Formats: sequence, structure tokens, C-alpha cells
Amino acid sequence: MRFARIERAPPFVPPVWALRGDDQAVADFIAARIRADRECFFAMPPGLSSRRILQDLAGRRLPWNRATLYTTDESPPRAGERGNSFNLLAERFRLTAAWLAPLTPGLVPPRFDLTWLGMDSDGRIASLSTPDCVAASPAPAVCKVTGQRRGELPASHLALNPAALLNAEEIIIVIRGARERSLLERAVRGQSDLPLTHLLRSTRRAIRIFWTA
Repeated sequence: MRFARIERAPPFVPPVWALRGDDQAVADFIAARIRADRECFFAMPPGLSSRRILQDLAGRRLPWNRATLYTTDESPPRAGERGNSFNLLAERFRLTAAWLAPLTPGLVPPRFDLTWLGMDSDGRIASLSTPDCVAASPAPAVCKVTGQRRGELPASHLALNPAALLNAEEIIIVIRGARERSLLERAVRGQSDLPLTHLLRSTRRAIRIFWTA
């Protein structure tokens, strides 16, 4: 798939690789940004790959009443799941005082303190997984997109568009395994047409990468 070129693209800022990329390191990084002295806003991937990190975070004694959590995208239930991705996120944080904000058409999300993105093995990232959302457009922030899950019928879901995802003080990408690292390194070199390549070249901030084998 190809994306429309962005005019006057910002200078490319290479990503920064975290010294430690394991689940605990990711949880520590996020927890340090949940502060009692002000409100803070986070965009999080609710998928199965983030489950252990989310469970770690939810079990910590943090000023959760000051944190509002958004999902990067809200997809229908997968086989064996009890609810959509927002419900799964809400279930994981139900014993905390965190505020959970569902994606709804017309929503104008805040500037995030942190956007946390995951990547699957074919290089797709949240709302950057399909061309339904025009990457250069700031609105609407919440888009209805149609994607093809591997081995399943196409499913419609809501997702934050690229402009909303990148409207953040900090952006992290959590990847696992040799294939995902190879895809990311190709994207950094500009040697692929993946959504990830577009994302890396659409922000003026250094994205932090958390990776383990």
C-alpha cells in the first residue's frame, strides 16, 4: 500500500534505542510519567502483545486518578476474547482510579504526554495500518477504518489518525523479535513503504524504541 506524500515534511529525526527493551523497562518508563501534580494523558495499544506490560502497570501504586488512558485503536473482539479492545483495557485497569476514554466519532483527543505504539509482524501500527485515514489530515482525529486481520474476514474499527498519534510529548514503539527489528531498521533507512516508515518521517521528535529478542 502507498500513502500520500506530505508536503514540507519535517527533517528526519532518527529513533533512539532504549538501553533496556524488556517489559519491565517499558512499564518503568511509563510509570515515571504518571504524576500526582498534574493531569496526564496516554494513548496505549490494548492488544494481547501489551498485556503483560499493562498488567504490571495496573498493579503499581501510582496516582492513577491523574491519568487518562485512550486506546490507539478499538477493534472488535478476536476469537476467544470477551470484549473489544477498549473493554479489555478497562478490565485491566478496573481496580485503579485511572480514567478510561473510549474512542468516539468526533472526539478531539488532548495532546498526549505519551503515545505508546505496538507493531505487528507485517509492520502495521494502529491507525497507520490502512490508507483509510489520510496521513496528512489532522481531522477527523478518530477515523473508521477497515482492516484485514490475518486469517479473518475484514473488520471495521475506530482508530486515532496519525496526526493525533503524533501529537504527543513522547512517542515509544515496543517491538519484539528479530523480524520486527529488521522491519524497523529498514524503515529507519527509508528502504520500505510501510506505515512505520511514514510515521518515522512525520514527527520532529525522536521516537524511543523498546526491543528484545
